Amino acid sequence: MITAEGENRTAIGFSQIIMWLIDNFGDYKRVLEGIHANLHSFQWTGSLIPYYNRNIACFKQLLTHQNVQVRDWAKTCLELEEKDLKQELGNEEFDVMHYNL
Repeated sequence: MITAEGENRTAIGFSQIIMWLIDNFGDYKRVLEGIHANLHSFQWTGSLIPYYNRNIACFKQLLTHQNVQVRDWAKTCLELEEKDLKQELGNEEFDVMHYNL
């Protein structure tokens, strides 16, 4: 879902195809909702913190998009991703304290 640079795979934003969809169909709520829903259809092992941080970086880039509907959607998604990140940080903190991981 995101493009990356170098060996460290640093998140730099949404892929070109996703940006094309957002740029051309950002007026359609179902398209935007579909993109966000697909970001959360996966299986994962290990910490989710890097995953949420990548998503946050992607949505932050959309806060200045020319389409106001995209900006509003990005703001909502950003708030949700930050909420999920905060919860995951708490979960990991609990695991460290409770299970000494």
